[in-house]
Amino acid sequence: YKSQYGEYAGRATSVDNIENYNLRATGSLSLVNNSFHFGQYIHDGFAVIKVGDLEGVEVSRSNTPFGKTDKNGEVLSPGMISYYANKISINEQDIPMNYQYKDNDEHISLPYRGGAYIELDVQKFQSVIGRLFVKDKLGLKPAEYWRLDLQLKDSVVEAPVGSGGDFYLENLSAGNYPAVLVKGPVRCDLTIQVPDSDDIFIELGDLHCELD
Repeated sequence: YKSQYGEYAGRATSVDNIENYNLRATGSLSLVNNSFHFGQYIHDGFAVIKVGDLEGVEVSRSNTPFGKTDKNGEVLSPGMISYYANKISINEQDIPMNYQYKDNDEHISLPYRGGAYIELDVQKFQSVIGRLFVKDKLGLKPAEYWRLDLQLKDSVVEAPVGSGGDFYLENLSAGNYPAVLVKGPVRCDLTIQVPDSDDIFIELGDLHCELD
């Protein structure tokens, strides 16, 4: 029996009423990037391929499928050939509609009995939509034609606010984001909370901030 987790064989013989049994198992255990992987016997090079966080994606080496990704989006490729451009590809039919994959082929060259950790450029595509309002002494009104500045970890994303206070953002992971509504010298602080969701469109509803 051969699978992506090893090879197993059994044999039973009987000669002159003398029975013999033989069992054999071969495989490997690899520690790559702080994660363990069981796989087939490693003859030469090996690599762990990460396909985002997607489980069940079929991955091929030189157009031959060798396994599917686990719950962490990883799969071990134990049959890499050293000093050779090993072509790694995935079955795009296993990629959900709300994910983007820019390039279906990666070519990886390793030293003899070398290992590698390869992250394919798979990104979750989501749109975050909603309506923004500003509250002042006169009441609540749409933040029409204001500018929304959203603070990410290492950068600030600017987005225009349209008619009725509508706004649109792309590809935000789940979490809370400090934000500022800006119109001329006026600034209004708020927090935008993005829930964990697999939906292509995440509707946040009506959000508002209060002017001092």
